[in-house]
Amino acid sequence: MRSAEKIMAWLTGAIALFALGSVIVGILQWNVMSGQLTEMHTGGIDTHSLAETSKLTLRPRVDIVSVGPYREMVKGKINNHVDDGFLRVQVGYTNRGPFTARNVRVFTYDLIGPNAIKGSYKEEPQQFPQIPPTGEQVPNTCLTGRTRYSAMELDGLIKGTLRATFSVLIVYDDDLGKETHHVEYCDVFTLQPYNDICPWPVRSD
Repeated sequence: MRSAEKIMAWLTGAIALFALGSVIVGILQWNVMSGQLTEMHTGGIDTHSLAETSKLTLRPRVDIVSVGPYREMVKGKINNHVDDGFLRVQVGYTNRGPFTARNVRVFTYDLIGPNAIKGSYKEEPQQFPQIPPTGEQVPNTCLTGRTRYSAMELDGLIKGTLRATFSVLIVYDDDLGKETHHVEYCDVFTLQPYNDICPWPVRSD
């Protein structure tokens, strides 16, 4: 083989070897970049999940644990506190979250009839602007219904032939998520030994 042909063959081989090396380097770089992109994507998902978990756990969590007629024993007799025609109930509530519930608003409705009746909420005068964490304690507050009932309706409630529906909705805000939450409890009772919950779903978020 002549000298010029040898040089051309050597150059061709060198070019082919260089091209092969470039392909190998490109494949290696792609693998590295793919791994980095996967890590970034996974990290983004983890960060989002952490933020969502924080919003669920690092917030106030108000719960209404009981609603029932306000009754007390006075001089050996039960006082149902309905002399003026209005229903009165005791509401037990908690805040088992780590933060204070703020801008607390309370809504109620009450009705008397032969069965549970669903009504429309009306906002109560502000009972408390905030609910701090309560732990396992259950504070109570008294609420008065919005409807004045007739003596016949109250007599039916006392005898157990009619039922009262009293529903309470607490709306509150949290600082972390800047969100509004709701918790609802609906009770059906007479002034006999009878108590039940309402037969429809209630809100809790």
